[in-house]
Amino acid sequence: MNHKVLLAVAVGLILLSSPVHSATSEEFEKEVGLYFSNDAKFCWKGSYGRGIGSPLDTCPSGFDKEVLLCQEQCKSNYKKVLLTCVAEGCPKGKSEFSGLCWSKLFGVRVKPSAKDVYARKTKALECKSSLDKDGLLCYPECKDTYNGVGPVCWRKCGGDTPADCGAACATSKGTCASKIFDMVKAVAEMISNIAAMVGTGGTSAIAATSAKQVIWQTIINIAKNFKAKGYTKQAFMLFMKSKGSKIGTQVSEAALSMVFDQSDNPIDAALAILSTYDPTGIVNVVIAFKNDVC
Repeated sequence: MNHKVLLAVAVGLILLSSPVHSATSEEFEKEVGLYFSNDAKFCWKGSYGRGIGSPLDTCPSGFDKEVLLCQEQCKSNYKKVLLTCVAEGCPKGKSEFSGLCWSKLFGVRVKPSAKDVYARKTKALECKSSLDKDGLLCYPECKDTYNGVGPVCWRKCGGDTPADCGAACATSKGTCASKIFDMVKAVAEMISNIAAMVGTGGTSAIAATSAKQVIWQTIINIAKNFKAKGYTKQAFMLFMKSKGSKIGTQVSEAALSMVFDQSDNPIDAALAILSTYDPTGIVNVVIAFKNDVC
């Protein structure tokens, strides 16, 4: 997906309500059209947390919670005895003695028999009706367009990206495979470059400098794109931080501010200043521009 197209669309969505940017140019409209006509769309599933979950603690109607299980309640005139229900009295015509039921013949107890007894049914603990069960924990229900997996609600695939790619959605399973392959390759290359940053001496130091320059040049180009469209530093920082929060990455405001300020300077001068900042927090956000969140 063209980074310029993706950037223009995302920025437009974030700032659409701003009076300064409410009117879009023909160029922007054209880019929006290109984005939505893409035949091979791929996007990360939107997600949000729903807490750490709570233990199973509810029994179905007619059952009592006993330790970690639900045991069937005894019928009227029966009492609980461990995993059984035992009649509290004896049948008509019999009397109780020493826990048994006896008949009488000429005033003498005869024909002892055990009290009526039956096994209590056992069921597992459940969640309250307003919660979802996942494993051994209960979570708040997800919104209608989301599925719950443990503590996270993931957006369901649909519309023009109906194919489920796990943590992403796409137009087809074929798109899933090709996009994921491309990303694995790109991330592997990025990891290789980042690993070079912590190396010492010789070619490792050269690779470290090269990797940092690529990262900073990429983010500088994004800042230049913002300026070219008349967007402010605040809009740039808001967008980058929002992008980071979607993928769970914290982005340094100081670094973003410096990038925006230095983007008009000669690239060598800008890189000399930015080299004092750690770019690793921005790397994930730059990679995220490859595909947006659904």
